[in-house]
Order: sequence, then structure tokens, then C-alpha cells
Amino acid sequence: MNNTSVNDKLYVAFEVVIAILCVGLITSETIMTISTILLLVIWLLFGFFSTRSLKGIANQFKSFISNKACVIFSLTYVVCLLSLTYSQDVSKGVSELLVKIPMLIMPLVFSMPIKIKERTVNIAISAFCATLVYASIYSLAVFFGDPYYDYRATYPHISTVILGFDLAFGIILLIYTLLRYKHKFKTWMKLLITAAILLFLTVIFIKKSLTGLVTLLVVSTLLSFTSNTLFEISKRGKKLTFSLVLLITGVMAGYYIYAHHKYYDLQIDINNLPKYTANNNLYTHDIERSTLEEGNYDLCFLCEKELAQEWPKVSGTEYANHKFTLIRYLNSLGYTKDSVGISRLTKENINDIKHGVANINYKRFGFYPRLSETFFEIERYKKNGCPQGSLTARVGAWVSGIEAIKQKPLFGYGTGEVVKTQRDMSFKIFPCLEVFHGHDELRHGILSHNQYIFFGTQSGIIGLIIIILCFIYPGVIQKKFNSFLWVSIFYSCMIFMMFDDILGSQAGVTMIVLFYFLFLFYDKEREIPCKR
Repeated sequence: MNNTSVNDKLYVAFEVVIAILCVGLITSETIMTISTILLLVIWLLFGFFSTRSLKGIANQFKSFISNKACVIFSLTYVVCLLSLTYSQDVSKGVSELLVKIPMLIMPLVFSMPIKIKERTVNIAISAFCATLVYASIYSLAVFFGDPYYDYRATYPHISTVILGFDLAFGIILLIYTLLRYKHKFKTWMKLLITAAILLFLTVIFIKKSLTGLVTLLVVSTLLSFTSNTLFEISKRGKKLTFSLVLLITGVMAGYYIYAHHKYYDLQIDINNLPKYTANNNLYTHDIERSTLEEGNYDLCFLCEKELAQEWPKVSGTEYANHKFTLIRYLNSLGYTKDSVGISRLTKENINDIKHGVANINYKRFGFYPRLSETFFEIERYKKNGCPQGSLTARVGAWVSGIEAIKQKPLFGYGTGEVVKTQRDMSFKIFPCLEVFHGHDELRHGILSHNQYIFFGTQSGIIGLIIIILCFIYPGVIQKKFNSFLWVSIFYSCMIFMMFDDILGSQAGVTMIVLFYFLFLFYDKEREIPCKR
């Protein structure tokens, strides 16, 4: 068997493993791990069979060293490795390095002197998007099957944040596929791809993935202005694109203004509050300690005596077990927090409260519930100064991370030290977190939800700058900043890293690095006719 035949078979095996890895990105860490190892094995086999000796493997390393793009990108891993040398928690640091090992393996694998075929890219995109269809259908089934299931946990295999990112990127890939092959696809294929795009958007909305939606909108806008790969962007086209961007921005701004007005529009006259309930019991109107929610103050029109009497009668549960949820739920409906308010609750309302739903709007479709949650978090933070929730905890983590970087700006604290450092700093800045017993991620020491702050804390400003340059420069070397596919993964990564430490999870780092290199060494795009 000649070398050409062997190489052809090895390349087919390479494509199969790539497809399996794309499935594993969304379904299984085990599949991801095995597939990544198999890619490394294929890399070794390519080298061995090129000379049918170990010399061929040595040649593979030479190919890697001579490939500037791969060598430079692999420095991202080297920075993390060097930062381990001054870490006080070596075991934690080693664990983080193991998660990030695709940042070293993928440059090795894609440094092989082979040409990435169009078929390979199409296989990867198809496998990735097909698996996203499965994940989307699964999420929808769970969501509609159990109205009280946490929308953030409708898909168990990867985090909801990573899934939101994958869905956003999947939409971009499907749009690329639709535009590139529009003259080849039959009508039913175009309809199928369009249906998949709408499915992904639906799941983004159901999961209320603001980071996914923001990434999609920002990346799509940037691609429209910076990539001429798929279509000519004439003066007219740029005007149309700009108009579309303005329209989308205007709609989003208008919706935010509407949501803000709906939430903060005061529904009561605070200067003329009744003293007694319908049963002649005293009301409590504590505006000073109240949190404004849906135009009402939660500690106004409150009579706990009547709530404690009536709630067990209608629910069969103790008032103390649902006290805060009940008060907020009645408040969101605009009902008084007394026997009258209890009497107005439907069976569905009572079930909502028993299942921990604190606001009637939280069960509704769309982004208003997510914005309502955000407004409540902000209002609660104004009252107690404690970052207790998705947004405020994230901002609190950013503040803690930036403050930590200020303490050791040049080289940071070392690989494995970020969680402890940011946790300790968060306790220092927000003392309430040490004694807070509710659902608060910061209390448990979360990461910064920002990859730039994470690397800055880990490796300092110097390490952060090196890592950013190592992400950028391979695209410069390969002249890929006019490539729709490569630029799409580059922009998506750079934008999403503002909202999440995506390279800190196996699913995140493997997905980013795989598509980064797959598109980096794919040149078929350049053959698409493009008017200048």
C-alpha cells in the first residue's frame, strides 16, 4: 500500500473523528476527550506512515515548529503553564491546564502538511449543527414538559451559557451555509436550514440567553461590515446593512425602555396608603426597606398575620416555608399581601408559589422576564449592597477581579489561584457575602465570568496581552481577516469572552480551538467569486 493511499485513509479517519468531536462538544465530555486523543494519534500516524519510521514523527514536530501560526497560538498554553510556576495551589493549576490542553493539541494536529478540504468543513458544520438541533429539541421537550423546570437547566450535558454561545454560533454557520450553497440547495434543503435557524433562536429566547443573543447580534453586525467573502458589500449594501443595524438597535432600545417603564411605573399612591385591611388588621407599609418590583413595593400592603392564617388553608403548606416567594408573587400581581390577596390566587398561582416562582412574569415567554429579574437584582442590590443574582454577582465578580489585578498587575497570582483570589477579594469588597445564606454564586467563589479578567488575574497584564496577541496573529499570518468562517469564530470568541470564562470549560475551549484552526487552514472560501 503506497503512502498516498494510506494518507487518504488517515484523512478520512481525521474527518470521522472531527465529526465525532463536533457531536461530543454538545453531548459528552468523554467523547470530547477520546476524540481529542484520537486526533493526536492520527497526527502521529500521519508522521509515521510518511516515512514508515519514527523519523516521520520527528518530521511532524518540525512541521509544527515551522508553522508560525500554530507555534504562536500554542504560546497561550505556555503562558498558562509558566503561570503555574508561582502558583500556591499547584493541584488546582494542573486541573486547569488539563482542561485547556486542546489549546496545545489542536495547533499540533493542524500543523500537519495537509490541505483542509471543503468536505471536511461541511462535515464539521453539519455534525455540529445537527447535534444542536438535538439539544434544542431536548430543551424544548423539557421546557414544555415541566412548566416549573429551571429554564437554565433544560439541557444537562453542557452549561446553559455555553449552549447559548453554541446556538448563536450555529446560527452564523447555518447562515453561511445557506448563502454559500443557495444555488446548489433545493427548496426543501433551504427550508430545513431556515427551520433550524428559527429553532436555535427559539431556544435562545426560551433559555433567556442574553449573552448568546448579544454575541449573535454583535458578531453578525461585525461580519456584515468586515467580511466580503460571501457577498459584495457595495455602497448600497452597506447602507442597507447600516439601516438594518439601526433598526435592530432601535427595536432593542425601544423594548428596553418599554420593559423599564413597565417595571418601574408606580402602581400605588405612597402618600395615601390605607392603615387597615378589609378585616380591620393593621397593614405594614415599609417603603424604606421595600424592594420595588413590577410597580409595587413588596413590603407595602403587607399583613403577615392574615398571610400566616390563610396561606396554609389554600396550599396545605406552612407559611414560613414560602413566605418571601408568596409576598413577591402577590406583589407582582399587584395584589394586597393579606387575606384578600390570597383569595384572588388561582390554583395555578398557588402551584407557582409552591414551586418557588416568585414573580408571575417569570413563567412567560420572551426577554421581559429576564429583564424583570435583572431589574429586581439591581433594586435588591440598592437596598442591601450585596450582589445576589446573575447580573449583580457577575458585576461583583468583575469588580473583585479588577481589584485583584491591581494588587499584582504584571504577572498575576498564578494558574489555579484565580478562584481563591477572586473569592477572597469579593469577601473583602462585599463583606455581606460571608454571611449570606441564599443563592449567591460569589459566596462560593465563582470565576470572573470574563475571560480577560480571568487571564489578567492568573497571568497579569503581560500574560493577558500575550494571549490576546496569540489569538490575533495567526489570522494575520494566514491572511484570514477577510474569511467569513474564521472571522466568525474569532469575533464570537472575543465578544463572548467579555461575558464568560469560556476557555475555562472543556466544552468551551475545545469548541473554540477546533473551529479556530479548522477555519484557519481552510482556503476554499477564497475561491468564491467576489466583486471588489
